[in-house]
Parts: sequence; C-alpha cells; structure tokens
Amino acid sequence: MRACFTASLVLLAACAAHPQATGPERPAEARAQGAFWPPAVQTGKLPIPAERTRAIEALEKEVEAALNAKDAKRAAALFAPGYGDVENWAGKVFPHALAPFDFKVETLFPAGAGVVCMIDIFMPKYAKGGYARYQWGKPVYLGPGEKGRWCVQKYPPPGMPQPRLVAIEALVWLAPEREWMRAEAEVRVEPRGQQVLIFELAAHAPHSDGGLRVSEVRDSSGRPLVYMAHGETLAVQLAELADSVELRFRYEGEPPQHKSDYLTAEEIHLRGDGRWLPLLPDTQARFDLTVRYPEGYTLFGQGDRLSDQALASAPGWREARWTMREEDMYSLYGAREYVHKRFRGGQAELTVALWPRHKDRLEKVGSTAARLMEGLEALLGPYPFKHLRVVETGYNDGRSGYGALTNVSLGWRNLAEEIEEDFFAHEFSHGWWGGQVPSAPEASSRGQWSETLAEYTCSLVLDEAKALEKRKSWSEGYARLPAKIEKPMMEVGTRSAHWGLHHGVTYQRGALVMTALEDRLGREAMKKLLRAFIRERSGKQSTWRDFLACLTEESGREKAEWLLHWLETKGAPALKLEGVKASGEKVSGAIAQADTDFTGEVQLGFYQGDALLGVERVPYGPGERAFELALPAGAELLVVDPLFRTPRRYDPNADRLEAGQAARLAP
Repeated sequence: MRACFTASLVLLAACAAHPQATGPERPAEARAQGAFWPPAVQTGKLPIPAERTRAIEALEKEVEAALNAKDAKRAAALFAPGYGDVENWAGKVFPHALAPFDFKVETLFPAGAGVVCMIDIFMPKYAKGGYARYQWGKPVYLGPGEKGRWCVQKYPPPGMPQPRLVAIEALVWLAPEREWMRAEAEVRVEPRGQQVLIFELAAHAPHSDGGLRVSEVRDSSGRPLVYMAHGETLAVQLAELADSVELRFRYEGEPPQHKSDYLTAEEIHLRGDGRWLPLLPDTQARFDLTVRYPEGYTLFGQGDRLSDQALASAPGWREARWTMREEDMYSLYGAREYVHKRFRGGQAELTVALWPRHKDRLEKVGSTAARLMEGLEALLGPYPFKHLRVVETGYNDGRSGYGALTNVSLGWRNLAEEIEEDFFAHEFSHGWWGGQVPSAPEASSRGQWSETLAEYTCSLVLDEAKALEKRKSWSEGYARLPAKIEKPMMEVGTRSAHWGLHHGVTYQRGALVMTALEDRLGREAMKKLLRAFIRERSGKQSTWRDFLACLTEESGREKAEWLLHWLETKGAPALKLEGVKASGEKVSGAIAQADTDFTGEVQLGFYQGDALLGVERVPYGPGERAFELALPAGAELLVVDPLFRTPRRYDPNADRLEAGQAARLAP
C-alpha cells in the first residue's frame, strides 16, 4: 500500500520546492492562482428511488399535521422513535416550532432500505423575531423502523452492516501561519455490502468558501468516484462492491477552527474528533501519517515516531512520520515553542512539553505523571506503548485537557492550579482500556466499558483523600442526573447519548458500580480480575459481555449476574435509614429501599463530630433490611455510605437527617 501511495504524491512533493503554493490565504486567491486540484468528479446528489421519496413526503405531512394540532408528543412519536431521543424532540425542539413551522428533510443518498438525510427545522426566535435554524448536527438515517413505519434512526441503523476502516496512510502538509492544510490520504476499507460509504471529514464542495475542500476521490485503479460533501461528512459511492477496497482522497483548505480543534500560527491542535482525516465511525484502523511543516514548530503525534528531519527538497520545512496501531482516530498537537523533558514512569518513557511561561511547572507535572504511571503499571502491568506524551495546549480555551492514546493534551489553565491527577490517571489508563484491550465498535453506542474502567481505575492510584473526593463527585453527580432521562449502561455511549447522560451513566454511575463490585470481591480479587481481563482480551475487540465472561471465570456466575443486573437496569436504590435506635453498646434500625429491587451492601459510618470512627457493612434489598451493630464509644451520628462506595439515588442538597441519609445516635 505504501509503495502505491508514495508514487501518487508527485504533486505534493513538487509543492515542497515551492512552499508558498501550499496555502493561499483566501479561497478566492487560491482559485485565482490555480492552487486547488481540479475536481475529477463534481459532487452532486445521488439518485433517490421514487418510492423512498414518496415515503418521506408522507412522513413529513404526518409530522406537520401533528404539529399544526399542537401535539408535539405525537409528532415526536411519529418522527423519532428509532432515534431513541423522543423526549428531546417532544420537549425541546418541536414545541418551539409549532407556529409558524417549517420542517425540511434534505435527502442526501440512498442507504439500506431508506435514505441518509439532513434535517432542518425553522422556528421562531425567542426574543429578536425572525427565524432560528435548528439543524441535526450530522446526517441521520430515515427508513423503516421496527414496525415498518419510517422514522429517524442513527446511521447506520440496527441490523445494517457497518463498513470497517482497516488502514489509513496520509501525507499532510501544514501551513500554520496561513491556517491551511493540504492532504492526500489512502484508506483501505471493508465495505460489508454498503455501496455508499460515509466518512467523517470536515469536507465541503470544491471551490466553496471555508472548510476542507475535496477535489477528488479515486479507487485503486485510478477511477474517479462520485462523492458528496455535506457538513462534516463525505459520502462516496463505490463503482462496484468488493470485500476490500482502497480509496484515495485529495483535499485542502482550512481545517475546523473552534475551541477544540484549530490550526493557527501559534498552535496546532487537531484531534481525531476534528475530522481532518477521512475516518469511518466506530471502527479502528492502523495509521501511517507523514506530516510536513515549517521549521520552528514542534509536533507531537500519536504512536511511534519513525522520523523527524529537515526536508532536503524544501529548505525551511521538516517532515515527521508516525505509525499507530488500531485506533479509532488520530490526534496531532504542536506549537512554535515548547520546553520539554523526558521522564521515566515505570517502563514507559514520558515526554512532558509545556509552553515556556510554565517551565517552572515542568518537574512537578513530569514527576506527577511518572508517579501515576508507576501506580498504573503496578496495578495493570507494563504500559502497552513505548512512549507517552503530555502536551500543554489551548484546548477549550485552556480550561481542560483531552486524552488520546499516547498523546494527552493539558489545558494551560490547569497548570495555574493544582494538577488534576484524576484526569492524568484516567487518560493514562486508556493505554490498557481501549488500547491494549480494544473496544468493539458497537461499544461506543451500547456500553462504553473502556470509559467506565478508566474512570474507576483512576481512583485506585490516587491517595485516599483524593480518591474519596473523586468518589464523592461520582456519587453527587450521578444523584443529580434526572431519573427521567437515565438509560441502562448497556444502551449508552459517546455516539448514542449527549454528554450529560453519558457522563452520568457511563462515568459516574459506572465507576460506582465497579467500586461496589470491588467491595463484593475484595480489593486483591478485583486487581486480579482486571489483570485477567487484560491478559485474556489483549488485542481483541471487547464489550461488557467479554468482561462478564472473565468475571464468571475468575469469581463465579453469581458475581457476574449481579454485575449484569446493574448493566442492564437503569437507576439505583434510594436507600434510607429507618427506626434507628441506640441502646447501650448496640444500635439497631433498618435500611429501606423503595420502588427498586437492587441487592448489595452499603457502608454505615459512625461519626463523632467530623471524625469518622468506623464503618460497618450491612445488606440492602427490596423493602427493608434490619440491622444491629456494635456502637462505638462516643459515636453521635450514623451516616449512609460515608465513603461514597455505592451507586444510589438521593438529594445531595437536602438535609441528611431529614432525608434519611443520617440518624442521631442519642440513647
């Protein structure tokens, strides 16, 4: 693949001798100078069968009739049952579009038994008059649902085979001062019966203003293919189906410019989510990336860096190459100036790169990262990659970091305060969860186990005070998640839920469930389970089902069935103290659970003032479970789950005594 790819780069190689041609400052100038590759095949709409057009028109009329009758719930039930977001449509979108109303489905191309489309809704603005445009952020699938009725579904819908991206090899030319890039990428894909492939690329039609403009897509024989750029997707129609195809893309222009992804004269921050490389959703591929960039910049790519040297054919330019095994996206960071140093964290080589104004934090960041990595290696085994890089960036206005395998960005504002050890530990642990044990494609929509394990694992390498604070944030965060929007962990992931739901269910509730599992197994047995899962599933795409199989093997069916119940069920017990009485050296009472049937154990803590004197574990189940415990001398208060180790529902803002979360121990 590389020999064929290299031969195709004559044009880009020629540009090396004339760097000024790599990125005119404005699209109009580019057209005038002929700097764009001429499009081989103009984009256009792909033909839609007539019967599908009629089905769409019928659905539009039904939805509009329901809205004209001011029945947003019916409209949403007609329109979005397959999307799993009916409440959002009924409660947030359609009510504001009742009058006046304009609803438009723009069909893009046929897929399966339906079509892929974009949806526009025009609705009254809240204050300024006129109309506001609500557009679904990405193409969706409109086709027959479970009962044959057409409705909106995520693409690809259940049951439709999803194409797989196997490998991508790209040459990228960056001109940061002009906020410009040019790329030629060759990808290998298994279409799995789909003749139209939807790539995630911030693509626009040739000669459009702004964005990355795609000039051509060809197959391995050099044959130009019909394609369509829309929003941040690129649809490509294959000339013929095959088990495996190779496609070559050419595009250039301005990559996305926002808080998360940008290319500026001062900094380069291109995440996989930034759609600057043509990728397929929910698949993992091998990356081979060559980047040419001006002297004076330092770049950090993912994976193994094979080379970084001056480009002999173009004075003032450098060329770096990285390879990365089995990843679903690729991130690249860089800036004009860095101070950087290498540290050793267990068997991993760490590089920490900070901006010069924060050079006084270099040792602290490096030693913290090394200590956390040593803790993770002691827990999980050797770090699966040769290198790990921590790079300061302006991501999200410097307020937060972003984790990618082997490449972690750290917001500059974080350096002005205490280093967020939990963020480091979470992102580092993805070297094992999602790295050494890859996540199956479906997990990003239905049970994102890698995020749950990364969040839980981070608490195991923090000191007890920070671990307690972390668990408290999980407990209170999950308790605040509205119960009406909650879904089971097996139904939630990055691609199937908004961030608030995903964070509350996958991260916070999920980490608490794993903490409760640890309490059932014991800390050492839990460590053994994690290492066994890594050993058994190394290099194999995995889901929660694989983790359950490992749990069954290590600890028995009963423990696995307990965890499965938590994975497949939404909610958590609302535990309360009832009838607590202290008498002599004993305290008695009951743990009550209403309306749910979870079983487990919860800690009860004895306090004297602010001092925790001790904890005891008691069982809970449906209804009430009585307990009788020894009463420590001086104990004044009994508190439910004092160390935040149990997933539960409660009001974090309520008075603990009034809410049954605590009871006084007066004789």
